[in-house]
Amino acid sequence: MLVGSSGLFGFETQVPALTEDIDIAVPEGTVAQKGREIVDALQALGFEHTPGTASFTGPESAVFDA
Repeated sequence: MLVGSSGLFGFETQVPALTEDIDIAVPEGTVAQKGREIVDALQALGFEHTPGTASFTGPESAVFDA
């Protein structure tokens, strides 16, 4: 499910995107069961965890906030 401020609504709109991000809602149960796999997959893609935060920065400055 896409959520948040990306302006990606699934239908044509005249509302401009406020940011260039895409927010994805992941059910809490999935995170509890697959959290380690998600982190491992991010690291395999070149993302590095920023200590003290829930952020991972990847190639080309892409950011994933867990």
